[in-house]
Amino acid sequence: MTLPLDLRGTVLALAAAQPVIDGATGGQKTYRSQPDWRISIAVAAPDVSAQLDIKVASDSAPDIAPLKEVVIEGLVATEWENSVGNHGVSYRAASVRMAASRNIRGGGEA
Repeated sequence: MTLPLDLRGTVLALAAAQPVIDGATGGQKTYRSQPDWRISIAVAAPDVSAQLDIKVASDSAPDIAPLKEVVIEGLVATEWENSVGNHGVSYRAASVRMAASRNIRGGGEA
């Protein structure tokens, strides 16, 4: 089952985009003929917070900076199960980009 998700609240990239590696070949996985990238994000809303790893297919690594706000479009959650009975949920976005320059800073004065 695949469900569309609408993230409301502040969404921060936790790290730069990393290639999704195929454990069998050691090469980068592809999705619909494009290289696949993993981006770790944190979502903070008034009553909940979460950390998610999402995948996005793109010819080049999305230009994402750690601890900067991002905009995620076309996010879906998909249930998965493998042949040995492990199961979970994966997250995939149509696109991920930096938000208009609103940086999140910790401590001290801006």
